[in-house]
Amino acid sequence: MGLSDWARVCRGLWARDLAYVLTAALSVEDRRSWEMDLIDRYLGKVRDFGVEIGRDEALRLYRQQMFPALLMWTPTLCPPPMLPDMQPE
Repeated sequence: MGLSDWARVCRGLWARDLAYVLTAALSVEDRRSWEMDLIDRYLGKVRDFGVEIGRDEALRLYRQQMFPALLMWTPTLCPPPMLPDMQPE
C-alpha cells in the first residue's frame, strides 16, 4: 500500500487541503468542537514560515473549499462502475 502526496506534482490552494483533512479525518462532532482551534493552529504554523493569512480570509477560503474537498473523496465511497475497487464495502 502506498500514499501519494499530489503536492509533489501540482500546485493547489491550501484551503482545499485543510478542508479535505478536517472534513475527512474528523467526526462531525469533533470538527464542530475543534474546527476553529485547528484553523488557528494551521494559520500560526503558516505564519511561522513567514506567510500571513488573515483569519477572515482564511475562513472564507476554507468554507469555499468544503464542497470541492467533498468531491475529492466521494469516488472512494461511490465509485463509478468502470473504476477498480479502492476499498472494501
